[in-house]
Amino acid sequence: MGDTPSIEVTNSRNALDLALAGVARVALPTFVGNNQSGLKQVTEPIGELEHDQWLVTHDEDRFLPDVRRVIERIYAVLRAAIK
Repeated sequence: MGDTPSIEVTNSRNALDLALAGVARVALPTFVGNNQSGLKQVTEPIGELEHDQWLVTHDEDRFLPDVRRVIERIYAVLRAAIK
């Protein structure tokens, strides 16, 4: 990265905290960054980092009430984030 100082974190939450503190520019998933009022997007999304994510369960387990509830909540959160 040339002369630009950089910081490596071992936990993505640390990157978010650095950005919120105003001490670093970080690459965050848009669904995280867009929900932080103290942050401003300064570049377009990085196409090379885009990918699909899958939530996988055993076929029988996906109908268990607790598992179904988690699936539905995750779906609702992600759906709301892209609207």
